Parts: sequence; C-alpha cells; structure tokens
Amino acid sequence: MIFFYHVNEDKDMTLKETVKESIENMFLREKPASILLAIAKQNKPYASVISKEVDTTYAHTTSVLSEMEHYGLISSNQDGRVKYIELTDLGKNIAEALSVLISAFGDVQIIPEAEGNTELQEKITSLRLRVERIYKEELACRKSLSIKESTKVSRRLGPYCREIRKMDKTPIRAESSRKEFDELKKRIEELMQLKEKLKSPSIIG
Repeated sequence: MIFFYHVNEDKDMTLKETVKESIENMFLREKPASILLAIAKQNKPYASVISKEVDTTYAHTTSVLSEMEHYGLISSNQDGRVKYIELTDLGKNIAEALSVLISAFGDVQIIPEAEGNTELQEKITSLRLRVERIYKEELACRKSLSIKESTKVSRRLGPYCREIRKMDKTPIRAESSRKEFDELKKRIEELMQLKEKLKSPSIIG
C-alpha cells in the first residue's frame, strides 16, 4: 500500500507541474495576456467583444478562452445565445500580477546608445594614438632591442594591454566601434610580438 501511495503522489506532483508550466507558457504569449486583462477591465464581456478589444480573430479568442476555462482562470454563463465571461479568483490574481508587471515597465529607463558609443569611440581612438606613439618612439626602424629597451617597451605597453582586456569584457554593440577595438587589440599584440622579435641578449664584453 505504501508503494502505491508514493506512485500516486508522484503522478499528482507531475500533473501539478504540467499544469503550472502550461499556464506559464500561456501568459508568455502576448494575446492570452491581453485577453485576460481585457476580461478584467470589462463587466462580464463575451467573446466577440474581447476579440475586438485585443485585435485578434474570434476563433483565436474562443480557443484561448477555452484553454483558460480548462485551467480554472475564467467561468462562463450562458444567457440565451450569448455566453458571458468572468474571471475566477485565480484569474483575478493572475490579471492583477500581470497589471503590476506591465506598470513596472514604465519605470524602465533607456540609456542613449549613441552617447555611450561616442565616448567609447573617443577612448579607442585615444588609445590607438598612444600605442602608435610608443611604436614610433621605441620600435620603428629598430633592428634590435637591448634587454633594458625591451623592458621599457613592455612597461609602456603594459597599461594598454590591461585596459584592452578590461574593455574586452564589456559588450560593444556598435559595429564600427567593435571593428576599431578589434584592430587596436590586434595592433597591440603585433607590437608585443615585434618587441620580442627585436629583443637581443645582452652582450658581455
């Protein structure tokens, strides 16, 4: 008997989870959420009124209403040829939660992307100019570098290498900025490789 009790309990839990998932999936779609809120705003509306309110077909509206009634979110009452719809307590709770969620969207602030892109673009350009200055002053036209000179180049490029790694962790949405950043990153890598190539061991004389 104990064995069968646990099997039934497991089936009951599976059923509850399935119902919960079905209701969640229902309200992750736009129209069912709109239909539920339309019912909440009106006094016992019927299907054709709801379909006009949410701008969807009558067939789709009745299909969604049937699904909602199946899960106990609404109840319907026939009055002659018209079937009136109203929310159950569960339906009212969900409609209220949806209203609160939608109201919260009004507090969302959109950060102007152009302003952020301009600042990032200026930073990338500034870094590129500084890196090129290091190349001209330390590496251009050089056939070799002493250990001391190589260390100096490493110290000058080091901060920019760290800055690039830091920036690489931040999403860069603008395609032009991403392209210039990738070019800057590649350029620093090239200079580090050139520095290693030119580095020569100290000569003891």
